[in-house]
Amino acid sequence: MGPPVNTSIPLVTGSALVDTVETVQPGTWIGRQPISFSYQWLRCNNAGGECGAIAGATGRSYRLTSADVGHK
Repeated sequence: MGPPVNTSIPLVTGSALVDTVETVQPGTWIGRQPISFSYQWLRCNNAGGECGAIAGATGRSYRLTSADVGHK
């Protein structure tokens, strides 16, 4: 059997304001069970490029900080 196949895209929800929490729903995947997930939040430039990992942001949820203002 090949790699997992995505049948419903992942979705990030939240209000995108400083000190609010964004949460990712992993979407729906089919394939060899069990399928597990790991997370790493990124901070990208205003255009969505030049991304870097946010230290310690490895859970399904991330609280936005002032460092995230003006980034994607």
